[in-house]
Amino acid sequence: MALAGIILLVPNFRSPVVRPMDPAGMLLSISGLAALTYGLIRAGQVDGWGRMDVCMPIAAGLVLMVAFVLVELRVKEPSFDSRMLAQRVFGGGNASMALLLFSVAAVTFCNAFHMQGALGYSPMKAGLADVPTAIGAVVGAPLGARLVSRWSLRPVAVPAITVAALSFGTVGFLDLHTPLVWIEILLQMQGLSVSMVMAPR
Repeated sequence: MALAGIILLVPNFRSPVVRPMDPAGMLLSISGLAALTYGLIRAGQVDGWGRMDVCMPIAAGLVLMVAFVLVELRVKEPSFDSRMLAQRVFGGGNASMALLLFSVAAVTFCNAFHMQGALGYSPMKAGLADVPTAIGAVVGAPLGARLVSRWSLRPVAVPAITVAALSFGTVGFLDLHTPLVWIEILLQMQGLSVSMVMAPR
């Protein structure tokens, strides 16, 4: 269904300017992110940061990402121009989106462990319990786009990010006695607020 929707509904935007490939940037960014991700995952597996199999991949990933930025600054047509991050609107917007997506990933994992590990739900039941997040996203995306077209991005994004942050923080107060209905309301608020920020961006 998703593939059919993409083919039928998503417009095919093509840049009128053909840009050359950036093999060095692609290789450095992919390898850097892969090493950094592996190190962070390994830290969670072994429950420690001081081991060599944790420190080395993280250090290598950071070095490769710094090399990526330095190489992109020298390339005539970089795949990612890091100088754009110095622009307050662009840099601040991307930083907030990065933190927002990081929080979404963290809460998703936390919620899965809470549902299955603490509450004893089956994977199917835990998945169904996350449906309110999707419903909130379906409602929030067009609502956010409509409100931004009327009021501009900032008056919509700031309250939405605030609600998202509060809803993410509330996850830390969930326990075995929290009624499921409150968890569902919290998940719906998360889906609604996050989609209201992401869709207009």
